[in-house]
Amino acid sequence: MTKTKTARYFWLAINGPSVAISSIPLSTKVSVSPTPELLIGFEDFSEAKKIQHFLLTAKIRNVNKYIQTIPQKLKSNEVQHVIQPKKPEPCSHTTLWSEK
Repeated sequence: MTKTKTARYFWLAINGPSVAISSIPLSTKVSVSPTPELLIGFEDFSEAKKIQHFLLTAKIRNVNKYIQTIPQKLKSNEVQHVIQPKKPEPCSHTTLWSEK
């Protein structure tokens, strides 16, 4: 789900205990290496940074609750776009961002 095909987002790449953030806004044609379990797009960098901090520091049960609420957050526009890659890879120390 996206507002427009040209929309650009600050992305969170969730991969196991790792949550990387894109430092520049990227389109929905975003490519991340290693491939994460979940990508969440935000229009606002400060909101993405706040959620990244929460996901990295909260208790796992609270992280799981947040992940479960993503469909509702997408509908209410708290989250602007979500991508669930089909073949996630194990997390690593480096995350590479690009656009296809």
